[in-house]
Amino acid sequence: MPARIARNILLVGLMGTGKSSLARYLSRKTGCPVLDTDAEIERAAGEPISGLFAKRGEEYFRDAETKLLRDYFDRAGFIVSTGGGMVIRQENREMLGEMGLVVWLQASEEVIFGRVSRNSKRPLLQTEDPRGTLHALSVSREPWYREVAQLEIDTGRLSRHEAARGVLETAGWICKPR
Repeated sequence: MPARIARNILLVGLMGTGKSSLARYLSRKTGCPVLDTDAEIERAAGEPISGLFAKRGEEYFRDAETKLLRDYFDRAGFIVSTGGGMVIRQENREMLGEMGLVVWLQASEEVIFGRVSRNSKRPLLQTEDPRGTLHALSVSREPWYREVAQLEIDTGRLSRHEAARGVLETAGWICKPR
């Protein structure tokens, strides 16, 4: 049994690693609500992330991510699925580490690209070379994911059930939302 019970479970990782999917699965297993940061930002803005990037720019979106983390900082009992770039800002990395168990979901670039390549809702991949862009994102963000992660899970090799079991065993957590 872990020495510390996690206040929240926070999932970080590149797009396509299964953060939203695993968050929903963990929610069903624990009864805890999901906070999907991308979905919440879309809901608050009234438009998809691709529209926010196109109309207001990435900086606007990153500001919205930071604000959302601040709004939920003192809350407990959530499964948090973060956007892939949530770790870019130092302030966000610090908040994530204090909010609960941070789980870095990983998969090979081949697996990730297979999952996201046909999805036109990924604004950062709307480039001449989406595969190269994915590689660049992976390389640039890896140190930040590694910095915040308390647990690493390879979603390319494990089933959702196996990944969830590893998360819950590490979190030592039975959800009691407040």
